[in-house]
Amino acid sequence: MPHLENMVLCRESQVSTLQSLFGERHHFSFPSIFIYGHTASGKTYVTQTLLKTLEVHEEMLRICCH
Repeated sequence: MPHLENMVLCRESQVSTLQSLFGERHHFSFPSIFIYGHTASGKTYVTQTLLKTLEVHEEMLRICCH
């Protein structure tokens, strides 16, 4: 995923953490991950961009915003 850092600027730490949690494309480590943070901090964008890069089908993704 060499281009992911160029797509998600200033979020290297978050991208790295998510990559380590998700693991390899065919061997995801966790069935679910809870992501919390301030409004408009890029949680959804970073997660969706990573999952698109991993080619995860959208039906596997459920994002709840409260």
